[in-house]
Amino acid sequence: MVDFNAFADLFNSLGPKDQRVLSTILQTLAEPRDEGDTRPPAVGLAQFYEPWRNDLANSGRSPLTIKVYSLPVRALIEQFPAPTVIDLDTWFTLVRGRCSDWRLYTHVGAIRSFLKYCLRRECPVKPLLSALPSAHQPKKRRSPAPVEDVQRVLSYRKLKPRTRALLMILVDSGPRLGEVLQLRRTDLDLRHRQITIMGKGRRQRTIPISLETVEAIQSHLATCRRSTYLFPSTHPGGFIWDSGSVNRHLRHLCEIRGITPFTAHQIRHTFTTESINNGANISAISEILGHSSPGITLNIYHHTNTAYNRREHRLHTPLNKILKKEKRPRGRPRGS
Repeated sequence: MVDFNAFADLFNSLGPKDQRVLSTILQTLAEPRDEGDTRPPAVGLAQFYEPWRNDLANSGRSPLTIKVYSLPVRALIEQFPAPTVIDLDTWFTLVRGRCSDWRLYTHVGAIRSFLKYCLRRECPVKPLLSALPSAHQPKKRRSPAPVEDVQRVLSYRKLKPRTRALLMILVDSGPRLGEVLQLRRTDLDLRHRQITIMGKGRRQRTIPISLETVEAIQSHLATCRRSTYLFPSTHPGGFIWDSGSVNRHLRHLCEIRGITPFTAHQIRHTFTTESINNGANISAISEILGHSSPGITLNIYHHTNTAYNRREHRLHTPLNKILKKEKRPRGRPRGS
């Protein structure tokens, strides 16, 4: 039996050149010696990297998704420019020991996407696709920002109109931060209290907003510089407010208010969790969030929403009917 942990330690201790040499040796040993072997030769995949990234962008993938997908693919082809099945197994053996289940799942998905693109370009990578390890999507625990903490930030007297407008949109309707930052002024319909958003996969949706959010947006528009975008950058040459800057600013505000920092995306979880707890219709919430189906909303939030589960149990447990027909004993139970 091969001790893969020991092998991974040995492989990591080698330089990139030695790693490629060792991989070639292992591949040679693994190849069958009969003359009827018709497996395709190894092909350099670096030429497909940038076209694949462009294809992701053209298909409507977000810049963040493209960035997350690009990292493992680039790491693979830098280490193994013309990967074989043995190379792929070796790479995943090394990666598995130093990343979480969620990251491993993302790596498999990214490399599968890249190899499928290469296959469409008639590159003989079908053996690599078949050799990809199976990785199941782990349950990701959502951690909403506490309502009290969001309230403390919004009640800050020195909060700028731009920040207040952004936070009000996030709290009021739960869009993704990137979707809000890409908003143009023409996407606003303040008269009818709604905003048109371009979501994932270039799917457009219209979300409702409250009167208080409309007023916050109007205050922001009265003070910000003229721009096509609702939240233009304050730096010369910049187009829109950067998501990294937003979260750093939010962290700073949390520190000023003396609360645990939370991100803009956690506010999206706050909107969803609180809406479900207050009895909102799942289908409506799913459409507002931009999920492709209500099942996604159910899978993500019902399994992690303890307060909702507790309320539903209290309202619908069979004991409610059973104990109505019996007189509940008073005092301490016998034997206690």
